[in-house]
Amino acid sequence: MSVIRFLVWTMCCVTLGAAFNLEPYLSIARCKSSCISKYSIDGSCDSENSEELSCSKCWYNCESLLFEWDDTRDMCEKPNCIKFPECVNPCYYYKSQEPKSEYLPSMLPAPKSDKITLGRFDVGIVFKRMNVEWKKYEWFNSKTIPTLDLNSWIIVVTQSGVEHWSKINWSPSLVTLKEGPLYEATLTWKNPSNIFMQKLNHVKTMLNSETEIIHMDADYLSSEALKIVVKPTLSTKASTGSLSPELSLDLPMTTESFDYPQASELTYIVSWQPEAGGLMGNQVTKSSTTQISLLPGVKYQVRIATNDGPGSYAIEVDTTSGSQQVTSKQDDSLDTDDSFKRKEFVLVTKEISLLKVALKKIFLPTELIWPTSAAIVSASLLILLIVLVRRANRDKKNIAVDNIA
Repeated sequence: MSVIRFLVWTMCCVTLGAAFNLEPYLSIARCKSSCISKYSIDGSCDSENSEELSCSKCWYNCESLLFEWDDTRDMCEKPNCIKFPECVNPCYYYKSQEPKSEYLPSMLPAPKSDKITLGRFDVGIVFKRMNVEWKKYEWFNSKTIPTLDLNSWIIVVTQSGVEHWSKINWSPSLVTLKEGPLYEATLTWKNPSNIFMQKLNHVKTMLNSETEIIHMDADYLSSEALKIVVKPTLSTKASTGSLSPELSLDLPMTTESFDYPQASELTYIVSWQPEAGGLMGNQVTKSSTTQISLLPGVKYQVRIATNDGPGSYAIEVDTTSGSQQVTSKQDDSLDTDDSFKRKEFVLVTKEISLLKVALKKIFLPTELIWPTSAAIVSASLLILLIVLVRRANRDKKNIAVDNIA
């Protein structure tokens, strides 16, 4: 068993480069699914539960047999293999499988943005972005669904197909839509890492500004992605006799985690299909902008994909008479979830005076500018945000405010 666990741990470090093949991982997920359906009582395959031990061993062997077949196939050839579920099920599964062609990321449907859900026999894979590469991080089932963070890509093999979730997506937009016998739609899209860094740089700029409003999606202001910290410093005490607040960013992951290959190294697949169903059009390009021809009188779903990772959410391109609106499916879904609603914050970074040297209390003026949009209701949105304003009248009494979050 220790050997199997070592092999599984080793597989966690398998690197997925650009244009990688997902089929081995999908095949392992199907094998693990068969372990659950045949040997699990509660659907967990939990090795700590004696009733789930056979399922757990079967679960781990699915991975080691596929990636280490030359070293482990002798297990399948032993006469007593048939007596052990952890042996017979993975061995039978791989021996009975016909060779499959590649399954590239561009073949995936559009990523989902709603809550991650799994059926009893569904199996998921978590990939993490490390520098410019995706690496397999962990497997999970319906009993161990992980949280989707900014640096994760989750693929789930269901009984009916493949689904995936990601917050790191290419962002397409419609530049122009010219009317004619065929509508000419010009599209452009942004690299996911560029999108994140633009938001991050925007926050840094605002922190150095006197009074600014920051517009950011809540997922970029979550405890996992970004934390705003306010702390008093002694930088101006010598010259002004008062303390100045210092606002800084605390990023738990390096910005290299969001790096993608250079645009010139990628091939993009632009696909479009009528909302009501029908033939799908595809165009391959090396550029981050393209032009496609669309029939009039049709609402299309258009998205961008690459073979390097999750593609974009679909945007709607409407060629019906009198309408040339474009709607992002991602934006629609985000508006329905409080944890993703757009927040608007006012940051005022001004010098303040403290009545005491002790820094246990921060004194603020009588007027505080609070967030102007919906209150933060997501428990994961743990932002330490203090709004500071210069006193309009130095004679006004300062109000002590403790523990502002």
